[in-house]
Amino acid sequence: RMQAILIGGGPVSPVLQAQLQQLTAPIYHTYGMTETVTHIALRRLNGPTASDAFMPLKGVQLGIDARGCLNIRSDITQEEVVQTNDFVELRADGSFVWLGRWDNVINSGGVKVQVEKVENAIDQVLYALDPQDAAQRRFFVGALPDERLGEKVVLVSEGAPFSPALAASLREQLKTRLDKYEIPRQFYALPHFAETPTRKIDRKATLAQLTT
Repeated sequence: RMQAILIGGGPVSPVLQAQLQQLTAPIYHTYGMTETVTHIALRRLNGPTASDAFMPLKGVQLGIDARGCLNIRSDITQEEVVQTNDFVELRADGSFVWLGRWDNVINSGGVKVQVEKVENAIDQVLYALDPQDAAQRRFFVGALPDERLGEKVVLVSEGAPFSPALAASLREQLKTRLDKYEIPRQFYALPHFAETPTRKIDRKATLAQLTT
């Protein structure tokens, strides 16, 4: 009986996206930040009009800087331009696809790897290989020092390590979705992730556990 459901606070995983298709009420993913006070764009997550792109609300003007990162101007920002570090694809109809954070780019052997792209591919493959494991397991992609590459892409999961069979299948499937330098070179498993005060994964502190 819901008229609409709003989801915000971070990216929506392929696992959650699939689960949301069971609901008939309109579900929207919101985009916003502290500087804009509230959300400034929406995208439909379920039903025949579901989209991968956020559509800005009325009166919101969008642009991108030289890096390809989104900037915003509206009456909410008092007509001042707010520059973000969100890497996006800006489309002709005024909508945009969120690709990831500029801060999360890994430079591996001179190749820039977008963490969120790799995480999304892993999420999709895991869901296809083992839906139950994908729904319960937390993981993230990060970088560790490497003598040859400078930084190497790694996958860090929480809980028990992947079984050898699942790890091998995951690597094979990722070869069809990612470039060579984007595929994690090593898989790590930790009993528990370090967390921020708001219970989000503290990536930096968790990665530090692997180097100490």
